Amino acid sequence: MIELVDNILTTEDFVRLRTATSFADIPLEHARKALQNGLINVSVMKDGELIGM
Repeated sequence: MIELVDNILTTEDFVRLRTATSFADIPLEHARKALQNGLINVSVMKDGELIGM
């Protein structure tokens, strides 16, 4: 089952998903600021596993 969940994305997951999809690797501090300054973050979960954002 696929589920959308608000505001659970961790900094480490943010960086991991970016890297897995060939986006540039960024420092954790930059990722932390991006998550803090975003209007909303939504995580895509499938069977309890984070698969997207």
